[in-house]
Amino acid sequence: MSSGCYKNRTQKKTKEITNNNQPEPGIHPCFYSEAKNRYGIIHLPVASECNIQCAYCRLDYDCLYENRPGVTKGVISPEQALERLKRKIERMPNISVAGVAGPGDAFADPELTLNTFELIRSKNPRIALCVSTNGLNIGDYIMRLAELDVRYVTITINTLNPVTGALLYKWVNIGDARLYGAEGAKILIEKQLHLYLRCITAAGAGLVFDIRGSLTAITVMLIIFIAVMGYGISMGLDIDCGCFGSGDTEVKAYHGLRTKLYRDIILLSGTAAN
Repeated sequence: MSSGCYKNRTQKKTKEITNNNQPEPGIHPCFYSEAKNRYGIIHLPVASECNIQCAYCRLDYDCLYENRPGVTKGVISPEQALERLKRKIERMPNISVAGVAGPGDAFADPELTLNTFELIRSKNPRIALCVSTNGLNIGDYIMRLAELDVRYVTITINTLNPVTGALLYKWVNIGDARLYGAEGAKILIEKQLHLYLRCITAAGAGLVFDIRGSLTAITVMLIIFIAVMGYGISMGLDIDCGCFGSGDTEVKAYHGLRTKLYRDIILLSGTAAN
């Protein structure tokens, strides 16, 4: 599936999948209004399985009445995805983003998604890569995504309340175990919040190395996360960022959302002073 318009149907064929019309960063037509009518995105349906079952979701193939990233005529392999991208760029040279968003979750079988990105990146070092996931299993693959220059990562969070989650998620797979109801929803929510903590850590590193935009990014994330943690405390959630080993004194110092909330309020005060 692909979206967007194109100016011409001809392009010189090379050994690489080239796109001479591809713009600089800020090219995702789903996120940037100025790119919406100029550039396109192609969704590559390589993710066949899902690690959760949402009550509202059906993994239908070849559905006549729906047109969205999660619905497809069929699942394809990473090699087929590369060939499809090549054909589409030949016809629509304004495609600027290649994404994996379904029909299942991109990290239920992470190697399918990562192999697809590796094949694309080996042939096209410029195209932006995009992935959408529920966040349950992505944590172990963040460094590989960074190495592949995957610029757009979307985590779908439906709720921060495990009781509400029990109504939204029929089950959640954790390793070989399948958890039902609020128990499974709580694990999923904690995994999603864990990712946000890692985002703050990454933004903090950018601040240390004086990377442009890091202060703004960390300020915005702190404001959002303070609100999220306040809600998490009211729900009785308890997570840590997983950055340190279980015996590390840092874990003991920062275990529990309430302590993290106080810490981030202090950090926000520091960003405001700058």
